[in-house]
Amino acid sequence: DDDVDISMFREDYEIFLEKAPALLRPDFCIQNGRTNNYFPAVNTNLSLKGTVCVPDEFMTCPFTYAISIGIFPFDKIPADPKKLAKIKRQTWFWGRLNFLLVTPTPRVPLTGWKKKVALTGCFVIHHALKLFRVSSALIQRKWDEAARTAEDENTTHYASFVEPDPENWSMDKEDVFPMVRVPFEDITTTLPKEYDKLLTRGYGDYMQLPPEKDRKNHHPGALDFGKWKDVDVTKGSRQAFEDFGQKS
Repeated sequence: DDDVDISMFREDYEIFLEKAPALLRPDFCIQNGRTNNYFPAVNTNLSLKGTVCVPDEFMTCPFTYAISIGIFPFDKIPADPKKLAKIKRQTWFWGRLNFLLVTPTPRVPLTGWKKKVALTGCFVIHHALKLFRVSSALIQRKWDEAARTAEDENTTHYASFVEPDPENWSMDKEDVFPMVRVPFEDITTTLPKEYDKLLTRGYGDYMQLPPEKDRKNHHPGALDFGKWKDVDVTKGSRQAFEDFGQKS
């Protein structure tokens, strides 16, 4: 991975979405499928206004990504395996449908005739969604309903159903709290108490680079730092934060 995301338990995530818009500095905004039509994902972005950072796979989308931090809700995992399997199917379906709403030509990991058939199907679904005027807000609502199926269960075990393999991105509240302060470059940041356990579950040996064939990043097809283009991040995080603040 090459970026920083923030995870929130669902109850905190909903409070954040309700309260944050009135508390953020003017240069920031909240963007997601609830409020921004054609937002191509089912998480939320904390976005920097006046910037552009569009990953290659989103270049054909009507929505323009800003430089942003992804915020991912973690929802309760049901005790019943069949119920969990149903949630995974539904969240996968609505997540893929949301992406097909914004582009008829997604990246398909296939070749030859299989790729042609898949892209033809994607093209048909995309234009059917447009024909029936399906909105991002509707798809987001359906995705949220599926992800929150186990909300009333008595459990502290959560997972990110944004991911296709939520069990690998699961955590208990006891894994997170109390959080710990750790050094990063020339600053100190906050991590979940069991960060090593959680990173190992998701990445395996996260201190080793994967084989070159398995490496990928969020390469931007369009990038504009706006009024922050002269901030020199090579000076260290602390100085970059100070320079960023002076231009805000």
